Amino acid sequence: FKTCREYGIEPLVTLEHYENPLSLANRFNGWDSRYLVDIFVKYATTCFARFDGLVKYYLTFNEINCIEVAPYVTAGLIHADPQNIANAAYHQFLASAKTVIAAHEKWPELKIGMMLAYGPMYAMTCDPDHQLLVMKADNDGLFFADVQMLGEYPAYKLIQYNNEGITLPIQDGDLETLKAGT
Repeated sequence: FKTCREYGIEPLVTLEHYENPLSLANRFNGWDSRYLVDIFVKYATTCFARFDGLVKYYLTFNEINCIEVAPYVTAGLIHADPQNIANAAYHQFLASAKTVIAAHEKWPELKIGMMLAYGPMYAMTCDPDHQLLVMKADNDGLFFADVQMLGEYPAYKLIQYNNEGITLPIQDGDLETLKAGT
């Protein structure tokens, strides 16, 4: 990082880019477990302390929205079904929010953002059914930005989860943490 700065390069560090430890995947089914939330915050704050003054821009999770298409790679899910995937995404959202809060308490100058994998989609025709399919596909990926940037799940995603019988593992104070950690 010192060398980057010597050459006028401002580093942007991604804290988690598809390198979930295999032991955590095997022991806890990866991010399906809430246990990983506080471990991630500790890891992140260790990075903030270690690179204090060298790095001011961070991303918490790389392409967090890829969890639905690559659950093992993005979240260490050995066993992945819609409920496990929803749990893992929720726990990553919570870890990201807690990381933002922890960073801003001790290092208020840090900028911490989020990152999505995004590719525009276009319908095959102008048929309204095709247009709605594209809109739904966009929503499936973009809701990750809603949670991380606005601090809450969009209504359409909560309705979808309800219709699919998925229950988020919300505990006391979580919703306030998501809101505060944008």
